[in-house]
Amino acid sequence: MIHQHPVSPPIRTWDVVLGAVLYSIGACLGTLAAYVTMLFGMLSGSCSADACREEFIWYGMLVSWGGAAFAVLVVPLIMLVLALRKRLIWYLGLLSIVIVIAAFLGGHQIASQVV
Repeated sequence: MIHQHPVSPPIRTWDVVLGAVLYSIGACLGTLAAYVTMLFGMLSGSCSADACREEFIWYGMLVSWGGAAFAVLVVPLIMLVLALRKRLIWYLGLLSIVIVIAAFLGGHQIASQVV
């Protein structure tokens, strides 16, 4: 009896290129978001001494940095695993962009609660 192995689909060049380009955009946005997040401390400039809750600035920074770190460090590992299994990966590059933007906006919203 002859055992036939299933033929795996070929690697799609457009998928790899599009995934790499979208991930690169996400990584650049993540770097920019991590840098701009350091400016969240300025939100406490309008606080009075007794009515300021500065811990919200740190919470917002953690949300923003956590999202950027996840998008920059974890998403490419998932992309690699799926690429080795010859699955589509382009949408993960787009997902990295969405994660960075959502984490930054969420972090900013949290940090804005300082007053």
